[in-house]
Amino acid sequence: MRASGYARVENEFYQEEPYAVDALVAVEPPIPSGVHDPCCGEGTIPKRLRWHGVGAVGSDLVQRWDGMLGKGDFRDLVPFWRPKIIISNPPFSLWRDLVDVGFQAGAERICLLLPIQRLEGIAAHSWYQQGKLARFWAPSRRIRIWPGGAPAEKRKGGSTTYAWFVFEAAHNATSWQGGWLPLPEDLKNG
Repeated sequence: MRASGYARVENEFYQEEPYAVDALVAVEPPIPSGVHDPCCGEGTIPKRLRWHGVGAVGSDLVQRWDGMLGKGDFRDLVPFWRPKIIISNPPFSLWRDLVDVGFQAGAERICLLLPIQRLEGIAAHSWYQQGKLARFWAPSRRIRIWPGGAPAEKRKGGSTTYAWFVFEAAHNATSWQGGWLPLPEDLKNG
């Protein structure tokens, strides 16, 4: 078992609750249409963004959602589609690769839902010195993430805290802004 309370899942397929996307939309500067989630799993991020009126598509290594734009590795698909904005809950072992590939493909903003401890450590400090982390949105209450495909009765919060990390191509400072995500009851969209 991992610290989250869940065993490791094949292809690091973990599903975020819709609240995580709703909260990001509430705090981020307007998100224009044309968002790509290259690790979309069952499509929660594109579906919720569409619910908010943002044009969004998703792709993944494995076909888990009929509404996917394509199936394949993000390292191949992101350079092919060249999205301006990426919003994703990526495999946690590959998040830096996604940031690098996204910026190389011309992305302007990359929002990733990651364990908050991704800010810790000497190696992380060196990587963040690149200056692309523009904003960090901490949860007002813990965001739930569970193994993808888990039945509703098995979906629990786990013990890991997740936050939104927002990287911008134009950002070139080693400091970032941040704030709190709203509580679910403070969101008007249910």
